[in-house]
This record gives sequence, C-alpha cells and structure tokens, in this order.
Amino acid sequence: MDAIIDENKKSWLQRFILWREKKIKEKHFILILSFLAGIFTALAAWFLKFLVEWIKEFLTENFDSTGVNWLYLVYPVFGIFLTGLFIRYIVKDDISHGVTKILYAISRRQSRIKRHNTWSSVIASAITIGFGGSVGAEAPIVLTGSAIGSNLGSVFKMEHKTLMLLVGCGAAGAVAGIFKAPMHSFGNSVRHCVRIGFFVFYAGYEFCGEYISSI
Repeated sequence: MDAIIDENKKSWLQRFILWREKKIKEKHFILILSFLAGIFTALAAWFLKFLVEWIKEFLTENFDSTGVNWLYLVYPVFGIFLTGLFIRYIVKDDISHGVTKILYAISRRQSRIKRHNTWSSVIASAITIGFGGSVGAEAPIVLTGSAIGSNLGSVFKMEHKTLMLLVGCGAAGAVAGIFKAPMHSFGNSVRHCVRIGFFVFYAGYEFCGEYISSI
C-alpha cells in the first residue's frame, strides 16, 4: 500500500515538473521557489521563537521573580540531556549547527542538505534555549533555512547553481525572521558568499598543489 502511495506521489511530481518546464520559465520558477523558501523559513523562525517562549513560560510560570530558585541551575543541564536523547533516539544523526555545515554541503554535497535539518535543528535548539542553555538561535535557524531552500530545490530537480541560490535565500530568510532585520540578512548572505568563494578558491589551490607535486 505504501509503495503504491509513493508511486502516485512520484508520478504526480513528475507530471508537475514536466508541466512546469513547458509552462513556466526557469527564471520565473526560481523566483517562485525563492519566495517559498523565504516564507517557509520565516514560519520556521516564528515557530522556533514561539517554542522557546512556550517552554520558558511553562518551566518558570510559578517562579517568584524577586527570589532565588535553584531550578535555574538544574534546567539547563536537564535541557541538554533531553536534547541529547532527542538527537540520539529520534534524529539518529549529527545535527551540528553553523555555517561550516552549510559550506560542507555546498563544496562536497552539491548544496544538498539532509531533510531532517529542516526541522531537527529547530526542535533541538528550542529545547536547549527554552531550558536556559547558553546558546543562540542564529546558527540553528540559518541551517534550517538553508536546508529548506536546498530540499525545496531538490524536490523539483533543480541544478546545482540553483540549489546554491536557494540555500542562500533560506539563510537570508532565517536571519531576517529571527532578528526582524532584512537588511542585516542581506549583508550576512553576502558575507557568507564571500566566505564560500574563499573556501572554494583555497580548496582548488590545495588540490592543484597536491596534484602538481605528485607529478
């Protein structure tokens, strides 16, 4: 039964891709995907902030704001423990955040980021931050946005250059959504593009050096 459902989904998607190639120009479709990546990433940023606030309010609802409570020391440790269990038994994969994972996906995986990164970083970081962990929300939401853009492009069989563009759109939308600062997100995306350029240049330089030395 599941195999039949999967086949129906594939056939529906293939028919849509064929229809899109005939009816919608490539540039126009890229704009549509970029818009969708921004919308979905903004929703992810909103959900992350909502989840963090909900967990914080749930844990500290009955606390005396003028007094001292020893649970403030226990909650962060418990949150890290819960996050570890979530990663080990539910995600079952490395979800390390940050630009390095995005750079690795661009340079080694043709801008393809694993599907679970579209949600796993949001849940894990919400638990950690909501319980009082000393971490920020920028890195996980940037990885989430990049994963949304990458997987959105992969679903519609977009080429490598388009996937890289959608990764950047997702990262920019993530920063804009989490900080409510669209101009900062634009500058941040440009900065990351420059870093990617230097990374690719350095990798090529190292490869050429090793190749020449081996001749």
